[in-house]
Amino acid sequence: MIPPTATSWRWLALGAMLTASGPAAGPPPAGMARLAGGTFTMGTDPALIDGLCRRFGTSHRDLFLAEVPSHAVTLPPFLIDRTEVTNADFKAFIDRHPEWAPGRVPRARQNGDYLKHWTDGAFPAGAAEVPVTYVTWWAAAACCEVGQTELTSAAPRV
Repeated sequence: MIPPTATSWRWLALGAMLTASGPAAGPPPAGMARLAGGTFTMGTDPALIDGLCRRFGTSHRDLFLAEVPSHAVTLPPFLIDRTEVTNADFKAFIDRHPEWAPGRVPRARQNGDYLKHWTDGAFPAGAAEVPVTYVTWWAAAACCEVGQTELTSAAPRV
């Protein structure tokens, strides 16, 4: 996996994960779905940026530049988790890997918002089954790695 560039730091909701080894024949593992893959258009046509700026009420064209140019992407068949990683799932990961606990992640790997809504290392009451948010790319990748999966990511240009 390639870490984000300095300009692509984003605080993400840790989403569904792909299996690292790809799909095998037979039924998918429990909790996963098999997707057929296919070709789709990814990215933004530069000619659409002015309209997107108007639509979203911004004059910052640079917000869309990471999406340029639009291009065809073909994905092979793959497996994906049926559900997002929940707060409870991520807490279990942190319990096994305390180096990813709030307050322990190096400043160079986060902007101060890492799990900012958790208190004393615990997610908000009643939010166990809610998808985890305010997770860094590096923490998400580490969580996936110990689960022998990988983060969903943009497919390479072909």
